[in-house]
Amino acid sequence: MKPLTNSYQSFSKGKTREVIEIELQNSTIKILPLICYEIIYSGKLFNNSNFDFIINISEDGWFGRSIGPQQHFEHSILRAIENGKYIVRSSNNGIAAIINPIGVVEQSVDFGKSGYVELMEMRKIQPTIFSKYGNKIFGLLILLYILLIFSFNRIKNE
Repeated sequence: MKPLTNSYQSFSKGKTREVIEIELQNSTIKILPLICYEIIYSGKLFNNSNFDFIINISEDGWFGRSIGPQQHFEHSILRAIENGKYIVRSSNNGIAAIINPIGVVEQSVDFGKSGYVELMEMRKIQPTIFSKYGNKIFGLLILLYILLIFSFNRIKNE
């Protein structure tokens, strides 16, 4: 992996995340900044979902003309859906976009193109189940599945 990543040794998520509050004339906007690779990590991005949207700033230039920038962008769509939040993504020569909480790309600048996206209004949605419970949902589903298997086998043997 070192030759592919210019000898970078760690692509792990950050240890802490802080919500940044920006004071405007009549309101406060709360953003959760994610730098580059932090957007690819599923599960709870942040323990407190009391923020308005996610900003993802990424350097996709080192991917070259590979599938990397597209995969990186697709992870952004998944995080928007999981967290039920808008994502504003900026990338130097990857894909810049505004992704709404249900995963629809509202605006984008294609790979290798120059341009900008502008978030003028946001629709709020209720928190998603995943944003409340994270990957615990899958553990619960597995336990439910095992319980159903044992129940059906017990009924079948009676």
